[in-house]
Amino acid sequence: MKTADEILEIILRTIAGIYKRPRMYGGTAGEVDNALWHYHLLWVEITERDIDVFRDALTTVHGRRHRCNTSFCNHYRNHTARGASASEDEVTDFAIGRWKKLDGILGMVVPDA
Repeated sequence: MKTADEILEIILRTIAGIYKRPRMYGGTAGEVDNALWHYHLLWVEITERDIDVFRDALTTVHGRRHRCNTSFCNHYRNHTARGASASEDEVTDFAIGRWKKLDGILGMVVPDA
């Protein structure tokens, strides 16, 4: 059986893979965003971080003006000037950028894919 550290390594490598080739993990920006949410939540649980710290980090990344509990994709589509007409690739890039910002806040070290 794998140790917690080995499982964390798999999770971080998977996140890196999603960042590098998001369309391998989801057909839409929302699916990619959803996969990243789940992998980040697993990381939070395995490292025994307080779930409120995760939620606060999400709020920080969304920004003070848009305290919402929606995904980063929905945030982009509904709370930015270009969001409504954005392509799936543009929305995916936005979401990945937000998750990378969240990585820094949480102190996650995601390897280069």
